[in-house]
Amino acid sequence: MSFLEPAFLLFLVIFVPLYLGISSISEGKANIFVAITSLLFLAWYFPPFSLIIVMQMAAIHALFKEKISLSWAIAFVLAPLFIFKYSAFLLSMVGVTITPLSLPLGISFYTFTAIAVLVEVHRDPTVKAKYSATNSLKILTFWPHLASGPVLRPTNMWRAYIRFRERDFVLAFILIAFGVFKKVVIADGAGAIVSRAMELGISNLSFTDTLYAMLSMSVEIYGDFSGYSDMALGFALLIGIRLPANFNYPYLADSLSDFWRRWHISLTSWFKTYLYIPMGGGRVAPLRSYFNVLIVFLVSGLWHGAAFNFIIWGALHGVLLAVERMTGFCALPSAVRRLIVIPVILISWLVFFLDTQQLSALLSLDIFSRQNNPNALGAGAWLFVLFLILDHLLQLYKVDSEGFPEKTRFGIVAAPVVIAATTILWSEPLPFIYFDF
Repeated sequence: MSFLEPAFLLFLVIFVPLYLGISSISEGKANIFVAITSLLFLAWYFPPFSLIIVMQMAAIHALFKEKISLSWAIAFVLAPLFIFKYSAFLLSMVGVTITPLSLPLGISFYTFTAIAVLVEVHRDPTVKAKYSATNSLKILTFWPHLASGPVLRPTNMWRAYIRFRERDFVLAFILIAFGVFKKVVIADGAGAIVSRAMELGISNLSFTDTLYAMLSMSVEIYGDFSGYSDMALGFALLIGIRLPANFNYPYLADSLSDFWRRWHISLTSWFKTYLYIPMGGGRVAPLRSYFNVLIVFLVSGLWHGAAFNFIIWGALHGVLLAVERMTGFCALPSAVRRLIVIPVILISWLVFFLDTQQLSALLSLDIFSRQNNPNALGAGAWLFVLFLILDHLLQLYKVDSEGFPEKTRFGIVAAPVVIAATTILWSEPLPFIYFDF
């Protein structure tokens, strides 16, 4: 169920007191309770899909018992992702057309979590010593992260719960309050402009309207995804699980490298640990390291979706990151770098949102001769850009040196105001963007 459904509020009111009561008796039973309720949370959408996680847990258990190799276990875990997400796309490339399968909710996230568990259990004796069937099930299904991340690792979950503390409740309240605000007010407000642009057709938009659409896309994807992540971290904290931040004000970045240290941090870290470094990382010859970066971002693009625009989006970031390293770009003053990098990031979201046909229409030179449509998008996009700027400058929470969110005095004061504003401006929420990934 979505965090914004009325049924979820009922779920939370029941779950948190029960968990706190059970954990006071036995941490092991609390683990089982979290695992079972998380499976039920997943089954809310479509019960058979919960079997995928059970199969992945079986692969992890088989590796733990040394019944299969790491390679076979990873292949087994990846198989459902390839079947559900990529089969129609790959077959279309050889001229075979089939109806794409319905994508199980969160499959990209919990599949990468499962791979992290497999690798860590295989190579780290201290992680292997903490393995249990319930721990395995808990990390794969853990309901706050289930639909849209963050991508978890054993170090995030296989540790003692922290005791319920007032300061954690305050931080959880700030994260949840502002997460809802970012989704319902900022993301969905900008999303209405994006939807209007799609209805009008990219080929019919003037240059100015295209600019409004691009700004709205940049605001929507940040507000939507970081809003979900903030809520997920807040809900996890309510039951004593402290997860690292998934976003750290990415539009303050002064380089693409910095942007990817701030955006979808758990996925960037996953690719660095389990793909980039095993390929040699930056320890190899420069040309090979640039190639490694390109491969990582091509795979990242495919992770986001089985479509050519995602591949192009990943390749664009990979090439530009390589250029950034080759040219010594980071030696420039920070303010100058921001003037270059932020527009590049904003433009790249057009590639992310638009299919190849729409991109072709966008690149048509007649975009400069089209007349602005006064009834099209309007300048309302600037309001949501202002919200995003205030979010980045005021920072209702900060990310500490270890990567965890920490409350601020401003956040404590502003959270009730944010809740009141959300209540007043509440409308039917749009679906979370990353539910499709």
